[in-house]
Amino acid sequence: MSLGAQVQPSRALRWRRRLRRRMRTLGRRMWREVRNEHSAAFSLIELLIVVAMTGTIAAIGLPEYMEALDKARVSKAIGDIVVAGEDIRMFYLDNSRWPDNLGEVGYANQMDPWGNPYEYVKIGVQGAKEKPKGYRRDHFMTPLNSDYDMWSNGKDETHAPPLTAKASRDDIVRALDGAWVGLAEEF
Repeated sequence: MSLGAQVQPSRALRWRRRLRRRMRTLGRRMWREVRNEHSAAFSLIELLIVVAMTGTIAAIGLPEYMEALDKARVSKAIGDIVVAGEDIRMFYLDNSRWPDNLGEVGYANQMDPWGNPYEYVKIGVQGAKEKPKGYRRDHFMTPLNSDYDMWSNGKDETHAPPLTAKASRDDIVRALDGAWVGLAEEF
C-alpha cells in the first residue's frame, strides 16, 4: 500500500455510517413533527390563563360599560323631553291651550329609553280653589312648572311627586317651565 492511497472503509463500516445518517435525519424529522403537534394546540394551563385574564378584563370593564349605557339613556330621555316640549309649545301657540295628553301632539306611543311611556300632567287648567293633581314638586314642595309637567320615571320605573323622594332621584324631569331638563337628583 502506498502512502498517498486512501483506505476504503469496509462495507460494514459504510453501512453503519449510512444508517447513522438516516437515523439522525429521521430523528430530526420526528422531532419537528412532535414540535409541530405541540404548537398546533393549547395546553390546559394556557387555556386557564386566557380564561382568567378574560374574566378579569370583563370584571373591570363591565361596570364602566353599564355606567356609559345609563348616561346615554339619560341623555336620550333629556333630548326626547326637550323635543316634545317644543312640540307642546307649538300646540299651545296654535290652539291657545295645553294638550290634554301627549297623543294630541303625536307622542302617544313615545317610550323612554327604559321602555316606559313618558308621563305628562297639564297643570294650568284647574279652578283657582283646586290644587292640580299629579304635578311634580321640588324640595320646598313648590311646583316645578306652571304650565305642564313631563318626565320619565327613569331606571327604577317609579316616581313620587316630590323630587326628594328616593323613587324620584333617577327621574328625568322638566322644570322651570322648560328652562331646565335633567336628572331629578341634580335639580
